Amino acid sequence: MAPGSMTSSAMGVSLAVESKIVSETASFSASAGALWISGGGLLNSIKNDWVFYGSGGINWQATDNIALKIQLESHSAIYNSSTEELGNTTGQLVIGLSAKISPSTVVDVYFTEDVVLHSSPDIGIGLAIHRSISRH
Repeated sequence: MAPGSMTSSAMGVSLAVESKIVSETASFSASAGALWISGGGLLNSIKNDWVFYGSGGINWQATDNIALKIQLESHSAIYNSSTEELGNTTGQLVIGLSAKISPSTVVDVYFTEDVVLHSSPDIGIGLAIHRSISRH
């Protein structure tokens, strides 16, 4: 490696616990875990070795083809920093809808909002298309 050049590598190991309760029209889920992060490149000197995270959500099956979802996600600060963006716990609220548009295709549309200010983008919009492929 040439003098003065920089490289970055990191490795993470995660351990999580998840619980889910399912009824005919709704499901409730919660998870919590810890993440150990090794390395970190330029910010390694201020990186926390351990990050703790959790989430909880509700999924309501409104019709056979439509499900409404809400989830709250959070994790502890990844960096030891005095800035709100890097040094604080994060929190995001995710609200979405899943629509089954064919027997093998589901479209998810969701919006995210930072409930802990300055910890993540103010608002996010997402779209995902899930298609199952089966052989007959």
